[in-house]
Amino acid sequence: MIMAAVVCAAAFANAGAISWNLLNLTASPDTTSKSSASYTAYLFVGTDIATKTALLEAGKFDDFTSAALASKASTYVSTTDMLNIVGGNVGNYKDTTVSAYAIILNSATAADATYYLVAKGGTGTTGTVGEEIITQTFGSTGNKTFGWGQQNTNTGWTAVPEPTSGLLMLLGMAGLALKRKRA
Repeated sequence: MIMAAVVCAAAFANAGAISWNLLNLTASPDTTSKSSASYTAYLFVGTDIATKTALLEAGKFDDFTSAALASKASTYVSTTDMLNIVGGNVGNYKDTTVSAYAIILNSATAADATYYLVAKGGTGTTGTVGEEIITQTFGSTGNKTFGWGQQNTNTGWTAVPEPTSGLLMLLGMAGLALKRKRA
C-alpha cells in the first residue's frame, strides 16, 4: 500500500503542468468599448467552446466557473485596453496531448459579466496565430506553455444577456397572448 502511494507521488511529481498566460491581448475592432476595472480569464481543457459560451448566455454562471480548470483575475489594463493576465501552472499531464482555450469576462465575477471574449492567437511555440484552441503534447516530464494574445486577432466582445430581460420579454408576450385570447 505504501509502495503504491510512493509510485503515485513519483508519477505526479514527474508530470507536466499547463503554464498559461494572456499577454497584449486586444479585441478588435472594439478595443475600448468594453472597458472594465477588472477582468477575469478562465482556462478550459478541451475543444467545446460553444458549450461554455452557452452556459454564459443562459445565465448559468456557477456551471461556467465550475467547469474551468483555472481562473485568474486581472486589474491591469493599459491605456489601449490590452489585457495582460498571467495564469500560473495548473493540471497534471504526462504522455498525453492536451487542448485548451481561454474565455475572458469583463468583470471580477462571472455573475457580474456583461461581455465575454474567447481569446485568440498563439505565440509561435503554442500554435497557429489567430486560433482559439491551443494543443500541446506532453512527454514524461516538463510543463507546456499555453499562451494567447501577442497580436490583434480577436474579433470582439460578445454580450452576455441579462437574465431579467428575457424574463420580462416572456411575461410581455404572455400578456399579449392572454389579451388576444380574451378579445
